[in-house]
Amino acid sequence: MIKASNCKLCGKVFLKATMDICPDCIKKEQELLKNINDYCFGKTSVTLVELAKEFNEPIGKLEKYILDRKLVQVMDQLDLICKGCGVHHKLLSEGRLYCKVCFEKLGSGLASTTLEGAINPNTNKPYSK
Repeated sequence: MIKASNCKLCGKVFLKATMDICPDCIKKEQELLKNINDYCFGKTSVTLVELAKEFNEPIGKLEKYILDRKLVQVMDQLDLICKGCGVHHKLLSEGRLYCKVCFEKLGSGLASTTLEGAINPNTNKPYSK
């Protein structure tokens, strides 16, 4: 069912069918993703801080793109810092923001104190005890 709605990004009213953002914001997002892919092409390593500075975008937005698997084409180039322990790691196919060790600890419910206050990538809310 199509109904009028406000875009979650810009607030503009548009006819919503399935997406929560308007066609103009979808186009801007697609252009940003293309520019990120072009920027990363041929590089061996790119950090989120570097991308945030280059494209004047918040790191949180880029992290959301990772979690939403919108940066799949450049995942081999991304040099991420684990949200749990702070070590550098490469993005794995699961699109996670944690290194393998921390991700496994979180998955098994054995999160250490170094993960206390960390953000759950599935809900974008802090992990609870």
